[in-house]
Amino acid sequence: MAVALISSALISFGLGLAAMWFVSTQTHWLRFLQKRTEFRAVNPSDLTWMPNGRQDRVTYFMKLLSSDAHTGETTMLLRYPAGQVNPAHTHPVGHGMYVLQGRLATNRGTFGPGTYVWFPPDQVVSHGAGPDEDVVVIFTTHAGMTIDYLQPAGR
Repeated sequence: MAVALISSALISFGLGLAAMWFVSTQTHWLRFLQKRTEFRAVNPSDLTWMPNGRQDRVTYFMKLLSSDAHTGETTMLLRYPAGQVNPAHTHPVGHGMYVLQGRLATNRGTFGPGTYVWFPPDQVVSHGAGPDEDVVVIFTTHAGMTIDYLQPAGR
């Protein structure tokens, strides 16, 4: 009887630990079921273009349209001046760019207005404007976006 009681307690404890692990590591998809925290309507003309923080690599400008703390989703306008291309780099999460004007030059080709380009996580990418005109894109990503350049600055 005592062995059965101890076995039952150990099994319950193990199942509890497994459930805690599953909830903490395997339910990130639940954020997609969450409602956004607030309604937003943004007129980008009312926003100021802000320069990026790594101008030692590339110059581009941003207008933050939306950032949701619950889901980690971020949407912004990006503008690369003519000839500015973000050199080879990786990101731990994917990101998308919808070309509004100009041509988006990437390591996979050049894409014009109306094209949506998806960059999967952990792949080497480069993107920016061709030599003749600025490019403006809608940029989307989610929590965990960082940038890791393949070459040190100045090379």
